[in-house]
Amino acid sequence: MLILNKGMKRAALAVAGVLAASTAWADEDIIAVPTSRPGVTEPVLVVTPPQPAEIAVLLFVGKNGTPDVAKHAGGRGINTLYHNMDVFVREGLTAAVLDVPSDRSSLLNYRTSADHADDIAQAIAALKQRGAKQVWLAGISMGTVSAANAAARLKTGGPDGIVLLSSILLSTRDTWETVPIIPLDAITVPVLLVRNPSDGCKVSPPYGADRIMSGLEHAPIKRLMEFNGGGASQAGPCEVASSHGFIGQEETVLTAIAGWIKTPQP
Repeated sequence: MLILNKGMKRAALAVAGVLAASTAWADEDIIAVPTSRPGVTEPVLVVTPPQPAEIAVLLFVGKNGTPDVAKHAGGRGINTLYHNMDVFVREGLTAAVLDVPSDRSSLLNYRTSADHADDIAQAIAALKQRGAKQVWLAGISMGTVSAANAAARLKTGGPDGIVLLSSILLSTRDTWETVPIIPLDAITVPVLLVRNPSDGCKVSPPYGADRIMSGLEHAPIKRLMEFNGGGASQAGPCEVASSHGFIGQEETVLTAIAGWIKTPQP
């Protein structure tokens, strides 16, 4: 457990100031992406750097997958990826957050479906129409199921790579969806797995990353990154403000992810 001293707290506040200021120079808007279902759209919050970005990263939050981008645009919610998406923008990537489609109230028990994968394909196409040459998917917690499902199902129009943080290995009373039930051998794009060995969430045990790695038989590049330590947990073991959400080291983690996306290496 890491206890922040006064100097470290000042540094953390300085980092927070930089991230908050970054929205002043980034272009931010919400687009309504049509799905293949008539009349159904999905909101996508898109934040682009001042210089044209060839790579976009589409982010997936955990739990029910409802970031409420229309409500929180500019505030960024509390999810690790959503709240800190400006780190990707600062690193020269376009960052986008996918909300739930208009015909659903959540992504619960929908993340492994063909329809969800197709929804994601439409969002990928929209980002490429806006100038991205590559679109990566990054999910945390239950968001890992969405990213892995899309990569396994989409043979055309799919992602150029995926990033899975605190991957879900075990089912719960609310959902049977996990990463291992997806045919991982169908994934043929680079994969980055990110874990905190101190993750205390019972449905995302750190050893799950090893199991997922072994199933990625046809991923051309795969890598496992570990980020131990961080700040003291301020919530339950499966909440954002814990080791499960990489509390206290969010910027370090996302900066490393952005670097790997730009130059994937085993």
